[in-house]
Amino acid sequence: GRVVTLCGSGGMGKSALAAEVLWTLAPNDEPPAAFPDGVLFYSFYAQPDTALVLEHLVHSFDPTAPDTSSGAARRMLAGKRALVLLDGAEEAEDLRAVLELLGSWGVLVTSRKRGDAVAARLDLSPLDQSQAVGLLQDWAGGQANDPPAAARICTLIGGLPLAVRLVGRYLNTSGETATEYLAWLAETPLEALNQGQRRTESIPLLLERSLAQVSEAARQVLAVSGTLALAAFRQEVVEAALPAVVVRRALAELVNYGLLVRPERRFEMSHALVYSYVKQRLKISDEAVVGMTTYYTELSSHILATEPPELSQLDPEQGHIIAVLKEGVARTRWQTVLRMIEAVEPYFDLRGRLKDQRTIVEAGLQAARALGNRNDEADFLTKLSMAYSFDSTRLPQAIVHLEEALAIYRALDNRYGEGEVLNDLGLIHYNAGDPELARHLYQQALAIKREIDDQLGESTVLGNLGVLYSSIHDNEAAIEYYEQALAICRALGQQRNEGIYLNNLSLVYSMLGQTEKAIAYSEQALALCRKFGSLRQEATYLGNLGVFYAELDQETQAIECHKQAAAIYQKIGDQHGVLHNLENLGHTSETFEKYEQALTYFQHALKLALNLKDQKVEGRVLGGLGRVYYQLKKPSEAKPFLEQALPYSQQALTRARQQGDRPAEANSLGEIGLIYHYLGRKEEAKPYLQQSRTLLEEIKPPYLTKVIKFLDELEAEET
Repeated sequence: GRVVTLCGSGGMGKSALAAEVLWTLAPNDEPPAAFPDGVLFYSFYAQPDTALVLEHLVHSFDPTAPDTSSGAARRMLAGKRALVLLDGAEEAEDLRAVLELLGSWGVLVTSRKRGDAVAARLDLSPLDQSQAVGLLQDWAGGQANDPPAAARICTLIGGLPLAVRLVGRYLNTSGETATEYLAWLAETPLEALNQGQRRTESIPLLLERSLAQVSEAARQVLAVSGTLALAAFRQEVVEAALPAVVVRRALAELVNYGLLVRPERRFEMSHALVYSYVKQRLKISDEAVVGMTTYYTELSSHILATEPPELSQLDPEQGHIIAVLKEGVARTRWQTVLRMIEAVEPYFDLRGRLKDQRTIVEAGLQAARALGNRNDEADFLTKLSMAYSFDSTRLPQAIVHLEEALAIYRALDNRYGEGEVLNDLGLIHYNAGDPELARHLYQQALAIKREIDDQLGESTVLGNLGVLYSSIHDNEAAIEYYEQALAICRALGQQRNEGIYLNNLSLVYSMLGQTEKAIAYSEQALALCRKFGSLRQEATYLGNLGVFYAELDQETQAIECHKQAAAIYQKIGDQHGVLHNLENLGHTSETFEKYEQALTYFQHALKLALNLKDQKVEGRVLGGLGRVYYQLKKPSEAKPFLEQALPYSQQALTRARQQGDRPAEANSLGEIGLIYHYLGRKEEAKPYLQQSRTLLEEIKPPYLTKVIKFLDELEAEET
């Protein structure tokens, strides 16, 4: 990977040059050979938060990924080779934090600050006199046919490409000559400034001159444009803000003066400096803000009401929705804000835009408190807590918000809300490693859901109880809860949730050794998730089926399922999913004594595990490579892999004992014993293998017979 930074003052043409570089490297949208994972773009203008950059990068590869934290981004991006343009880095909250995640990527940065260059830096210079005059005459048409006047104008505006374009468009549209424009320009403070200062100060002066020339309607339209995000916008949102203005004519006027551009069927500010100027200098009325919020409320409601919703229609509006919402909050238009939030929040939830979702929910909480609406306040506290729950560092804050919401619901005697919060608290405490407290909270929530006949909510709590009991290996209880949840979902026609519970049941039946039943449930779940187009779930269920088929010694089906799962994970950019299925392919091939095939899979898995810095899988794969080389009668090649795997297995044993995970403890004991055995240290192997055997006989997993047979064969071999 390499980072190259283009530096230069605002309006120098950095973004345009960088975009031209990308188009040259990737013609016809085909990624260059050096960067097979594609070409990406992110602008820091008006969105400097590191969290938003990470969301954008993660969702570029997996639009449905729920976790876009720095850890998740590191896992998603590791092992990829893509080319990315980071535009406007002088605005970035933490540029270096972003660059650290892009180790093997090609990165092109544009910035007004030389200090943003971490490696190679290219400084852009202003246009020389002849270039500037030629460009001015091209833009101005016949209005700049006085070469000395044109040359003097270019000198006064510092040879800045943006400034030259603004002057040229002004002359062409207004009909002024270069001589007349120079007479005005000579009266400005630019004459007394040096060249560097002229490049900084010229743009505001030129914009002021252009705005003095356009109509009042055009100024109002430009002000609305500055309230939106720095991105292409629809004409309709401006019409909603300014119903009394002939918007189409005003937009055309602004395009003619070079203040807006028109990419395809939308409009956009011509430059970030123009956007900044407009945002600071031009203001819109409260009525215009209400018009824009109403527009996005109705647009979102309409799109989300379709089945399935065409979310892609709202994707270009994300930034505008957040910008308009913030303006509504600033104007304290609380009722309008609440209506907009109700309409748009489901979209951001479905798209996994966690940062924006928190912004929306925080705005809703502020509005509810301002209006004294206690029920809405509790609703938003609950939503905010769940937005925080994806970040382990903010779990304490999430719990505080939920407890606040619980107190409000109880004071209002809102039993539905109380049940929802108790379930959410149970989920957070379960994820925090306290299953007993989680069970207590789930049982309270379940009692309330049944009391108020909230069947869908009841099924959710039952499903959570199933997960909890499965995790503590009480499989009979887990099945009971999953079956109840499944029956409710079927009665209500909730097929998405039905698929989830079918999959969960398949995992429990596998643990009980009822593999045929596990396959039957898993295949039903797979059919449902394919119906709704969830690629991530499809890959998960295929991976599970691969394990189940291997348990039944059905090698061909097992291998095929893992291959399909790996291909889907590769398609959605989930390298950890690819890694786990490569590992499973290695284990499956090893089980069926296809050692050369296993070797290939384990080698690919090891390379990917190292790229992803996944030490748990790395340790298991090292052990797999050692075992396979041993079976291939290559002990000298097996030895280094086995020696490297040993400390990983010892760490896994410690973790299993700390977590009280007895099956994992038995597995780690067996792994350590096998490593010592294959290394020829058989006296050290014996106690580990014996402890593993004793523990397995106590917990009686479905694979007990196979393991005992294998251990007996090892003992006989040694004898």
